[in-house]
Amino acid sequence: MATKKTTADAETSEATATAEATTASAATVSAKTKTEKTFTLTALQKHCRELFGVPTVVFAGATAGLDTDKKYTVSEVKDIITTWCKKEVK
Repeated sequence: MATKKTTADAETSEATATAEATTASAATVSAKTKTEKTFTLTALQKHCRELFGVPTVVFAGATAGLDTDKKYTVSEVKDIITTWCKKEVK
């Protein structure tokens, strides 16, 4: 006896697949972050032009609210700078 898939069944399957993909993606990012070296903001700022392609004033603006005692990976700070640069000017 064959069962007919309803729209709700299809949506549930799609949502489950999306959740699994998101979880796998987050695990990959988490593993990547754990293997990357971390640096102080001061060290990253000294090389911000080479690492991120931005001058020190942009780096300072993008990282203004971050904890200076914490260490960050290059990819974390790159994401922060990219997000900050895309913000709408008010």
